Amino acid sequence: ANLLSSRAFRRECEKFFKKVSDELALYVRQLAYYAKTEISEREFPPLTQGRHLLYALDELGYCKNSGFGAVALDFNDIKNYTELTGDKFNWWEISVLRNLSRIYAAEINSDDKQAYAPYQGEFNPKSFSSIKAKFAK
Repeated sequence: ANLLSSRAFRRECEKFFKKVSDELALYVRQLAYYAKTEISEREFPPLTQGRHLLYALDELGYCKNSGFGAVALDFNDIKNYTELTGDKFNWWEISVLRNLSRIYAAEINSDDKQAYAPYQGEFNPKSFSSIKAKFAK
């Protein structure tokens, strides 16, 4: 029974970490999208956890310039940051920081002029009666 509960616990942890990683990835893609556009009205996806990682990434600088475009921060950049600031991250947080930097750099380097914002806001469909009333006029 103990083995089953530890497996179930591990599955729940994996689901939680994936959800947080996915939320942060979408948020960072949205940040990079706005960094390349002149859109004044900005909307960001909701975050349930991990905001401290976005603060750290902001202080780190999201990515760095290679001369050929943006590249992700490497582990030495993160290590130097933690040594200088005294921040402590576990292995998962370090991995997420590096991945978020990769995502940001890829979005910045994308030259798709027709790209849509990664996050389009929450979907709130209108009722059928309000749509029907609009066309009845």
